[in-house]
Amino acid sequence: MTYRLLEAPGIADLTGRGVYYGAARISASALSDEDVYIVGGANSAGQAAVYYLGIARSVTMLVRGSSLSAGMSFYLTERIEGTSNIHVRYNSAIVAANGNGHLESVEICDWSTNIQESVPAGALFIFIGASPPSG
Repeated sequence: MTYRLLEAPGIADLTGRGVYYGAARISASALSDEDVYIVGGANSAGQAAVYYLGIARSVTMLVRGSSLSAGMSFYLTERIEGTSNIHVRYNSAIVAANGNGHLESVEICDWSTNIQESVPAGALFIFIGASPPSG
């Protein structure tokens, strides 16, 4: 499988060191006191948010659209929207990842307000699509 790459400064340099494509199985203790960010608004991103909620200090989903219902099943949308510990930021995207050897922060832009902010991040999981292997 080939993941669609997120094109933003710092992402490629920090891939495998705090930035992951798909649901990486990293040690739960590595995320226990961390703020985790998930990019994507479809089922895989939602399932990851629910999974990492049981491990990380906080989970924030960054969704470029204005709702989860366009790409996510109803039951998962209801579960995420009904869970106070999963934060969903709509109309948002990662515009940079920062860190010295490991992810330390991400820069998020809210497209509806055009406001950009930098927030501490222990891990960034990217679910923006993949292609099956060709051959």
